[in-house]
Amino acid sequence: MTHAAVNDRMDALEGFATLGAQELARVTHTAERTARRWIRDGLAPRCVLVLLRLLYRGTLGAMCREFDGWTLRAGRLNSPDGHAYSADEIRAIPTRIQQIAALERDLRVLQDQHRHGSIAQPVNRVSRTRKRRLTETRLRRLIREEIAASQGIHSEAHRRDDEPHYHALRDTRA
Repeated sequence: MTHAAVNDRMDALEGFATLGAQELARVTHTAERTARRWIRDGLAPRCVLVLLRLLYRGTLGAMCREFDGWTLRAGRLNSPDGHAYSADEIRAIPTRIQQIAALERDLRVLQDQHRHGSIAQPVNRVSRTRKRRLTETRLRRLIREEIAASQGIHSEAHRRDDEPHYHALRDTRA
């Protein structure tokens, strides 16, 4: 292999020369003499640069273009838009996808049942009961007010316990 062919697979060392020959050799599992040559020439094989970028910068785009902008730092996978994910969060993704799919299936079933009328429309029984009670209360109040007005008492604030006319009316019904 010619020197020109080797240089075609070499890229600039990008500041990794500051690591020093000994550290560069240790990290790349090469001879110190090889690391010194990379530093002297300012060039290193692309595969070495991919390793160095991953180890020291955490950049995953060096290994795979689909992960351009993604980094690994402090045990977290960082997206280009600033989100960071732990290993546990990443491991949970398949479970979350299954949960979402199950919820979407349930929602479709309920929507179909509702569309076809197999789900009864919810009846607001509380509301009907409350309306009936309110109507009964209003009727009682109107009756009390009518009795009070017919006997010359014009106060609307009377309670049943305080109204002898109400008790008299109730006793005559029994």
